[in-house]
Amino acid sequence: MFCTSTSISNILINVFYESRENIIRSLNRSVLVTHLHVTITLIYSFDLYVSNMVYMLNANNQTVSSTATLPVGGQHPKIFVFDFDCTLTYSHWYSFIHNYDNWTTQFLPQNPSQKPKPEQTIVNNLRKVSTYLLKFIAHNSRASAQTLKSKIARLRNTPIYGAVLTYIMGGTQRRNVINTFIETLVKNGHEVAIASRGYQKDIVVFLALMRIKGISKINAQHDCVYENNVPIARKYTNKEDLIKNLLMSQSKYTTVCYIDDDPTEHNKLLTMLNEKELTRYKYYGAKEGSNTIVIDLETNGSGLTKEVIDTILEDNNIENLTNKAML
Repeated sequence: MFCTSTSISNILINVFYESRENIIRSLNRSVLVTHLHVTITLIYSFDLYVSNMVYMLNANNQTVSSTATLPVGGQHPKIFVFDFDCTLTYSHWYSFIHNYDNWTTQFLPQNPSQKPKPEQTIVNNLRKVSTYLLKFIAHNSRASAQTLKSKIARLRNTPIYGAVLTYIMGGTQRRNVINTFIETLVKNGHEVAIASRGYQKDIVVFLALMRIKGISKINAQHDCVYENNVPIARKYTNKEDLIKNLLMSQSKYTTVCYIDDDPTEHNKLLTMLNEKELTRYKYYGAKEGSNTIVIDLETNGSGLTKEVIDTILEDNNIENLTNKAML
Protein backbone atom coordinates (compact mmCIF):
# COMPACT_ATOMS: atom_id res chain seq x y z
CA MET A 1 0.00 0.00 0.00
CA PHE A 2 1.45 3.33 -1.06
CA CYS A 3 1.14 6.40 1.15
CA THR A 4 0.63 9.61 -0.83
CA SER A 5 1.54 13.09 0.36
CA THR A 6 -2.17 13.74 0.88
CA SER A 7 -2.63 10.70 3.12
CA ILE A 8 0.51 11.54 5.08
CA SER A 9 -0.77 15.06 5.66
CA ASN A 10 -4.16 13.70 6.71
CA ILE A 11 -2.49 11.40 9.23
CA LEU A 12 -0.47 14.30 10.63
CA ILE A 13 -3.58 16.47 10.82
CA ASN A 14 -5.43 13.75 12.74
CA VAL A 15 -2.51 13.50 15.14
CA PHE A 16 -2.63 17.28 15.53
CA TYR A 17 -6.31 17.33 16.43
CA GLU A 18 -5.89 14.50 18.93
CA SER A 19 -2.94 16.31 20.55
CA ARG A 20 -4.77 19.61 20.57
CA GLU A 21 -7.84 18.12 22.22
CA ASN A 22 -5.65 16.44 24.84
CA ILE A 23 -4.10 19.81 25.66
CA ILE A 24 -7.48 21.52 25.90
CA ARG A 25 -8.84 18.76 28.14
CA SER A 26 -5.77 19.06 30.36
CA LEU A 27 -6.53 22.73 31.10
CA ASN A 28 -8.60 21.55 34.07
CA ARG A 29 -5.68 19.67 35.59
CA SER A 30 -3.93 21.45 38.43
CA VAL A 31 -0.46 20.82 36.99
CA LEU A 32 -1.22 23.08 34.03
CA VAL A 33 -3.42 25.67 35.67
CA THR A 34 -0.49 27.74 36.91
CA HIS A 35 1.21 27.62 33.48
CA LEU A 36 -1.78 28.35 31.31
CA HIS A 37 0.01 30.94 29.19
CA VAL A 38 2.42 28.20 28.07
CA THR A 39 -0.52 25.98 27.12
CA ILE A 40 -2.12 28.79 25.11
CA THR A 41 1.13 29.34 23.21
CA LEU A 42 1.31 25.62 22.38
CA ILE A 43 -2.25 25.62 21.05
CA TYR A 44 -1.52 28.69 18.92
CA SER A 45 1.60 27.02 17.53
CA PHE A 46 -0.30 23.82 16.69
CA ASP A 47 -3.06 25.80 14.98
CA LEU A 48 -0.50 27.75 12.97
CA TYR A 49 1.26 24.56 11.89
CA VAL A 50 -1.83 22.67 10.78
CA SER A 51 -3.30 25.77 9.12
CA ASN A 52 -0.24 26.17 6.91
CA MET A 53 -0.21 22.42 6.20
CA VAL A 54 -3.84 22.32 5.08
CA TYR A 55 -3.47 25.51 3.05
CA MET A 56 -0.51 24.10 1.12
CA LEU A 57 -2.27 20.77 0.67
CA ASN A 58 -5.37 22.45 -0.76
CA ALA A 59 -3.26 24.70 -2.99
CA ASN A 60 -1.52 21.69 -4.48
CA ASN A 61 -4.61 19.57 -5.01
CA GLN A 62 -7.48 21.92 -5.79
CA THR A 63 -7.83 25.10 -7.82
CA VAL A 64 -11.07 27.04 -7.63
CA SER A 65 -11.63 30.16 -9.66
CA SER A 66 -12.57 33.23 -7.65
CA THR A 67 -14.62 34.48 -10.62
CA ALA A 68 -18.18 33.20 -10.78
CA THR A 69 -19.15 31.52 -14.04
CA LEU A 70 -22.60 30.53 -15.23
CA PRO A 71 -23.57 26.91 -14.45
CA VAL A 72 -24.11 24.39 -17.23
CA GLY A 73 -27.23 25.37 -19.15
CA GLY A 74 -26.56 29.11 -18.91
CA GLN A 75 -28.80 29.80 -15.92
CA HIS A 76 -28.14 32.98 -14.04
CA PRO A 77 -26.51 32.44 -10.66
CA LYS A 78 -27.88 32.82 -7.19
CA ILE A 79 -26.21 35.17 -4.77
CA PHE A 80 -25.57 34.05 -1.20
CA VAL A 81 -25.48 37.02 1.18
CA PHE A 82 -23.86 36.19 4.51
CA ASP A 83 -23.90 38.18 7.68
CA PHE A 84 -20.38 38.34 9.11
CA ASP A 85 -20.19 38.31 12.93
CA CYS A 86 -21.43 35.05 14.47
CA THR A 87 -22.46 33.75 11.05
CA LEU A 88 -19.27 33.38 9.00
CA THR A 89 -17.25 33.86 12.18
CA TYR A 90 -17.42 31.68 15.27
CA SER A 91 -17.38 34.66 17.59
CA HIS A 92 -17.92 38.41 17.32
CA TRP A 93 -15.01 40.03 15.44
CA TYR A 94 -16.32 43.59 15.79
CA SER A 95 -16.68 43.28 19.57
CA PHE A 96 -13.29 41.60 19.88
CA ILE A 97 -11.60 44.60 18.29
CA HIS A 98 -13.75 47.58 19.26
CA ASN A 99 -15.43 46.55 22.52
CA TYR A 100 -13.19 43.95 24.09
CA ASP A 101 -14.79 43.98 27.55
CA ASN A 102 -18.17 43.26 25.99
CA TRP A 103 -16.64 40.45 23.94
CA THR A 104 -15.09 38.94 27.08
CA THR A 105 -18.45 38.96 28.84
CA GLN A 106 -20.51 37.61 25.96
CA PHE A 107 -18.23 35.46 23.86
CA LEU A 108 -15.09 34.34 25.69
CA PRO A 109 -15.58 30.67 26.55
CA GLN A 110 -15.93 30.46 30.30
CA ASN A 111 -14.86 27.44 32.30
CA PRO A 112 -16.16 27.62 35.89
CA SER A 113 -13.68 24.95 37.00
CA GLN A 114 -10.74 27.21 36.20
CA LYS A 115 -9.30 29.40 38.89
CA PRO A 116 -9.47 33.21 38.45
CA LYS A 117 -5.74 33.64 37.94
CA PRO A 118 -5.26 31.54 34.77
CA GLU A 119 -8.57 32.79 33.36
CA GLN A 120 -7.31 36.35 33.80
CA THR A 121 -4.13 35.31 32.00
CA ILE A 122 -6.23 34.37 28.97
CA VAL A 123 -8.07 37.69 29.14
CA ASN A 124 -4.86 39.70 29.41
CA ASN A 125 -3.23 37.87 26.50
CA LEU A 126 -6.27 38.27 24.27
CA ARG A 127 -6.64 41.94 25.21
CA LYS A 128 -3.12 42.53 23.89
CA VAL A 129 -4.14 40.86 20.62
CA SER A 130 -7.30 42.93 20.36
CA THR A 131 -5.47 46.20 21.10
CA TYR A 132 -2.75 45.42 18.57
CA LEU A 133 -5.23 44.56 15.84
CA LEU A 134 -7.23 47.71 16.46
CA LYS A 135 -4.11 49.84 16.07
CA PHE A 136 -3.00 47.79 13.07
CA ILE A 137 -6.30 48.39 11.27
CA ALA A 138 -6.52 52.06 12.25
CA HIS A 139 -2.95 52.98 11.35
CA ASN A 140 -3.05 51.18 8.00
CA SER A 141 -6.26 52.76 6.77
CA ARG A 142 -4.36 54.39 3.88
CA ALA A 143 -1.89 51.62 3.21
CA SER A 144 -1.70 50.19 -0.29
CA ALA A 145 -3.24 46.77 -0.86
CA GLN A 146 0.18 45.19 -1.37
CA THR A 147 1.61 46.74 1.80
CA LEU A 148 -1.39 45.61 3.80
CA LYS A 149 -1.14 42.12 2.31
CA SER A 150 2.50 41.77 3.30
CA LYS A 151 1.84 43.02 6.83
CA ILE A 152 -1.05 40.61 7.27
CA ALA A 153 1.17 37.76 6.05
CA ARG A 154 3.65 38.60 8.81
CA LEU A 155 0.85 38.41 11.38
CA ARG A 156 0.40 34.74 10.52
CA ASN A 157 3.76 33.98 12.12
CA THR A 158 2.72 35.41 15.47
CA PRO A 159 0.44 34.27 18.33
CA ILE A 160 -2.02 36.89 17.06
CA TYR A 161 -2.92 34.60 14.19
CA GLY A 162 -3.50 31.66 16.52
CA ALA A 163 -5.69 33.75 18.82
CA VAL A 164 -7.91 34.96 15.98
CA LEU A 165 -8.04 31.50 14.38
CA THR A 166 -9.03 29.85 17.67
CA TYR A 167 -11.35 32.37 19.30
CA ILE A 168 -12.90 34.21 16.35
CA MET A 169 -12.88 31.60 13.58
CA GLY A 170 -13.40 28.52 15.74
CA GLY A 171 -10.20 26.71 14.81
CA THR A 172 -8.45 25.40 11.72
CA GLN A 173 -11.01 22.77 10.83
CA ARG A 174 -13.95 25.20 10.90
CA ARG A 175 -11.97 27.74 8.86
CA ASN A 176 -11.26 25.09 6.22
CA VAL A 177 -14.91 24.03 6.08
CA ILE A 178 -16.07 27.66 5.64
CA ASN A 179 -13.45 28.22 2.93
CA THR A 180 -14.46 25.08 1.04
CA PHE A 181 -18.14 26.03 1.38
CA ILE A 182 -17.56 29.42 -0.23
CA GLU A 183 -15.34 27.93 -2.93
CA THR A 184 -18.04 25.34 -3.69
CA LEU A 185 -20.69 28.03 -4.16
CA VAL A 186 -18.39 30.00 -6.48
CA LYS A 187 -17.35 26.91 -8.43
CA ASN A 188 -21.04 26.22 -9.10
CA GLY A 189 -21.45 29.65 -10.67
CA HIS A 190 -22.98 31.55 -7.78
CA GLU A 191 -21.80 34.71 -6.06
CA VAL A 192 -20.98 35.20 -2.42
CA ALA A 193 -21.35 38.50 -0.58
CA ILE A 194 -21.00 39.77 2.97
CA ALA A 195 -23.49 42.19 4.52
CA SER A 196 -22.51 43.57 7.91
CA ARG A 197 -23.19 46.45 10.25
CA GLY A 198 -19.48 46.46 11.04
CA TYR A 199 -16.56 48.12 9.26
CA GLN A 200 -15.35 47.05 5.87
CA LYS A 201 -11.69 47.50 6.77
CA ASP A 202 -12.01 45.14 9.74
CA ILE A 203 -13.63 42.48 7.56
CA VAL A 204 -11.02 42.80 4.80
CA VAL A 205 -8.21 42.29 7.31
CA PHE A 206 -9.95 39.26 8.81
CA LEU A 207 -10.59 37.59 5.45
CA ALA A 208 -6.97 38.14 4.41
CA LEU A 209 -5.64 36.88 7.73
CA MET A 210 -7.79 33.72 7.54
CA ARG A 211 -7.11 33.26 3.79
CA ILE A 212 -10.83 33.22 2.96
CA LYS A 213 -11.37 33.84 -0.75
CA GLY A 214 -14.26 34.01 -3.20
CA ILE A 215 -16.15 36.97 -1.66
CA SER A 216 -17.29 39.22 -4.52
CA LYS A 217 -18.98 41.97 -2.47
CA ILE A 218 -18.60 43.41 1.03
CA ASN A 219 -21.42 45.68 2.12
CA ALA A 220 -20.39 47.32 5.38
CA GLN A 221 -19.53 50.71 6.80
CA HIS A 222 -16.64 51.98 4.69
CA ASP A 223 -14.11 54.78 4.36
CA CYS A 224 -13.73 54.44 8.09
CA VAL A 225 -11.75 57.23 9.80
CA TYR A 226 -10.18 56.54 13.18
CA GLU A 227 -9.63 59.04 15.98
CA ASN A 228 -7.58 57.67 18.90
CA ASN A 229 -8.19 54.20 17.46
CA VAL A 230 -11.96 54.73 17.69
CA PRO A 231 -13.86 54.30 14.41
CA ILE A 232 -16.16 57.00 13.10
CA ALA A 233 -19.09 55.53 11.19
CA ARG A 234 -19.73 56.31 7.56
CA LYS A 235 -22.97 55.86 5.66
CA TYR A 236 -23.58 52.53 3.95
CA THR A 237 -26.46 50.59 2.44
CA ASN A 238 -28.22 48.69 5.21
CA LYS A 239 -28.82 44.97 4.78
CA GLU A 240 -32.50 45.08 3.95
CA ASP A 241 -32.03 47.76 1.26
CA LEU A 242 -29.09 45.85 -0.20
CA ILE A 243 -31.12 42.67 -0.54
CA LYS A 244 -34.11 44.52 -1.97
CA ASN A 245 -31.81 46.09 -4.58
CA LEU A 246 -30.46 42.63 -5.45
CA LEU A 247 -34.04 41.47 -6.03
CA MET A 248 -34.95 44.24 -8.46
CA SER A 249 -36.53 43.05 -11.70
CA GLN A 250 -33.41 43.75 -13.78
CA SER A 251 -31.21 41.80 -11.36
CA LYS A 252 -29.25 38.94 -12.89
CA TYR A 253 -29.80 36.72 -9.83
CA THR A 254 -32.50 34.07 -9.89
CA THR A 255 -32.51 33.86 -6.09
CA VAL A 256 -31.08 35.85 -3.21
CA CYS A 257 -30.19 33.53 -0.34
CA TYR A 258 -29.70 35.43 2.91
CA ILE A 259 -27.92 33.78 5.86
CA ASP A 260 -27.86 35.66 9.18
CA ASP A 261 -27.88 34.64 12.83
CA ASP A 262 -29.98 37.73 13.59
CA PRO A 263 -33.45 37.77 11.93
CA THR A 264 -33.93 41.55 12.37
CA GLU A 265 -33.36 42.46 8.73
CA HIS A 266 -35.25 39.40 7.50
CA ASN A 267 -38.33 40.49 9.45
CA LYS A 268 -38.07 43.94 7.88
CA LEU A 269 -37.73 42.44 4.41
CA LEU A 270 -40.96 40.50 4.79
CA THR A 271 -42.79 43.85 5.01
CA MET A 272 -40.73 45.51 2.23
CA LEU A 273 -40.74 42.93 -0.57
CA ASN A 274 -43.57 42.52 -3.03
CA GLU A 275 -45.03 39.14 -3.98
CA LYS A 276 -42.80 38.69 -7.00
CA GLU A 277 -39.65 39.57 -5.06
CA LEU A 278 -40.57 37.14 -2.29
CA THR A 279 -40.58 34.27 -4.78
CA ARG A 280 -36.88 34.92 -5.38
CA TYR A 281 -35.88 35.48 -1.76
CA LYS A 282 -34.91 32.84 0.80
CA TYR A 283 -33.71 33.26 4.37
CA TYR A 284 -31.73 30.72 6.37
CA GLY A 285 -32.21 31.20 10.10
CA ALA A 286 -33.10 29.53 13.38
CA LYS A 287 -36.75 30.56 13.72
CA GLU A 288 -39.62 29.29 11.60
CA GLY A 289 -41.37 31.83 9.42
CA SER A 290 -42.14 32.96 5.88
CA ASN A 291 -39.47 32.32 3.22
CA THR A 292 -37.32 30.64 5.87
CA ILE A 293 -35.28 27.45 5.81
CA VAL A 294 -34.78 26.59 9.48
CA ILE A 295 -31.16 25.97 10.45
CA ASP A 296 -29.31 25.83 13.76
CA LEU A 297 -28.00 29.40 13.68
CA GLU A 298 -28.79 31.13 16.95
CA THR A 299 -28.36 34.89 17.43
CA ASN A 300 -24.84 35.65 18.68
CA GLY A 301 -24.13 31.94 18.76
CA SER A 302 -21.19 30.08 17.24
CA GLY A 303 -21.93 30.75 13.58
CA LEU A 304 -22.18 28.30 10.70
CA THR A 305 -21.57 24.67 11.59
CA LYS A 306 -20.88 21.75 9.27
CA GLU A 307 -24.49 20.59 9.72
CA VAL A 308 -25.85 24.02 8.78
CA ILE A 309 -23.64 24.16 5.69
CA ASP A 310 -24.80 20.68 4.68
CA THR A 311 -28.42 21.87 4.86
CA ILE A 312 -27.75 24.96 2.71
CA LEU A 313 -25.92 22.97 0.03
CA GLU A 314 -28.56 20.25 -0.04
CA ASP A 315 -31.39 22.79 -0.27
CA ASN A 316 -29.70 24.33 -3.32
CA ASN A 317 -28.84 20.99 -4.97
CA ILE A 318 -25.10 21.68 -4.80
CA GLU A 319 -22.59 18.87 -4.43
CA ASN A 320 -21.12 18.91 -0.94
CA LEU A 321 -17.30 19.04 -1.00
CA THR A 322 -16.87 20.19 2.60
CA ASN A 323 -16.30 16.67 3.95
CA LYS A 324 -12.78 16.83 2.49
CA ALA A 325 -12.10 19.90 4.60
CA MET A 326 -12.80 17.86 7.73
CA LEU A 327 -9.69 15.74 7.15
